[in-house]
Amino acid sequence: MSPSRCPTRAAGQLDDETVNAAEWQVDSWLARVRWRGPDSVHADVSLWNTVDLPPRFGLAKEILLAHREEALAKLPTLIEQGEITRSNLKTWPLFDSIRDEPAVQLLLENSSLAGE
Repeated sequence: MSPSRCPTRAAGQLDDETVNAAEWQVDSWLARVRWRGPDSVHADVSLWNTVDLPPRFGLAKEILLAHREEALAKLPTLIEQGEITRSNLKTWPLFDSIRDEPAVQLLLENSSLAGE
């Protein structure tokens, strides 16, 4: 699932092309990780500047770099902001590596989480 279905907090500040390109890049890296392993994207992801992108891309960077604790720490805030939805957590391959974490399971069980 492409994250374009997520609301973009900075939608008025970024053009769709920039956000779409970032979404494509994340999905491309995810595919490469599955094909060649996490080391195949580490250098590229480490250099990726996400400062001017919606916050979900900073989370994507943490997950792609296998920074689990940092990603799990950011997740509740991004959900609260509407950057990540229940549907994203359930279906976006980005979350495959952390979906079984107890903290993520609690977030999925939370009835106030948007985006069923």
